[in-house]
Amino acid sequence: MPERTAPLDPIFQFKITLQGIRPTVWRRVLIPAKFRLIKAHRIIQAAMGWKDYHLHRFEIGGQRYSYPYPGTDWEDLRDISTRNLRARDLWSRRGIVVEYIYDYGDHWQHTIVLAKILPAEADAAYPACLAGERACPPEDVGGTSGYLEFRDVLRRPRHHEHAHYVAWSGGSFDPNAFDLQRAKRAVARIR
Repeated sequence: MPERTAPLDPIFQFKITLQGIRPTVWRRVLIPAKFRLIKAHRIIQAAMGWKDYHLHRFEIGGQRYSYPYPGTDWEDLRDISTRNLRARDLWSRRGIVVEYIYDYGDHWQHTIVLAKILPAEADAAYPACLAGERACPPEDVGGTSGYLEFRDVLRRPRHHEHAHYVAWSGGSFDPNAFDLQRAKRAVARIR
């Protein structure tokens, strides 16, 4: 069950847009301003449809923020730790744009815009996914260029790689599909 937030805590409405893909893949979510960035990361993953297999970071004003996962070379990155940072620490006012990078190899770049700051509703549950369009690319598809090739091959049944790509993607990938109810359930499970 989603966490209930005290009425005085502001709720951030974010628009998350995956860069480099047309037509655009985007989501609109509600996240309490008090949530830690690692929780915001998990909400982004759930809303977008990523599987959280890879590292991530937030970037704003030339500064990078990431979670210091054990067993990684995090110290070499010179990022600021997000261990104790909250959403309100990066987004201080409406219109603030933060870049979110997921999977350093594929380098999925997202723009996260703080669209609204709302009062919490006493009977509402947060976090929440409100809307979105189009499917998130599959994990490990090779970044933007790999995804564009993947999409192209799926549209061409006679392509020599078509059967391989269909099997690799589980046989049912539709780049235009977005299941809002599924995203709502996934986001609501984040505590």
